[in-house]
Amino acid sequence: GIHKSDPLVRTATGIRGEIFLYEGWQKIARKVSDSGADVNIITNANQLGDKEIEQIRYAKLCNVGISLDGMEESHNRIRNSKTSFQRVIKAIDRLNEESIPITIVTSLLDFNFYDLNPLHDLIAEKGIPSWQIQIANAMGSMADNRSMLLLIKRYTHIDQTSLHY
Repeated sequence: GIHKSDPLVRTATGIRGEIFLYEGWQKIARKVSDSGADVNIITNANQLGDKEIEQIRYAKLCNVGISLDGMEESHNRIRNSKTSFQRVIKAIDRLNEESIPITIVTSLLDFNFYDLNPLHDLIAEKGIPSWQIQIANAMGSMADNRSMLLLIKRYTHIDQTSLHY
């Protein structure tokens, strides 16, 4: 079994498309949680209702990661949906109401780079203490969308335009 004392298995993250579409995911997560590991999931928050809240509680997750890839225009562009940003905000509010810890996960591209400061403010306003920013690379769906990748010249601006805290 998995034991928290094992230095290789302290945290397990469930990702693979939209986790809530996989029947029984919460049973697997619960087994890992019960063996001592901290378990979390990452979701795009397209569906987060009573059933999913119940599954999250059953699984004993340490937090729920939500993909939020910029402010409304950028996020909706990335998700190819006019309503994705509002669904994410609704999911954040619901998880906060349920006292379920949240982590925001942001994939950094060239056109959402300047959303970082307003996004930071939104995350802080929502009381979310954890934010993972990852620079998207030319793998998966991005292999065919290289023009969207963060330009090298912006890398130096990450240091110079550091987020205000």
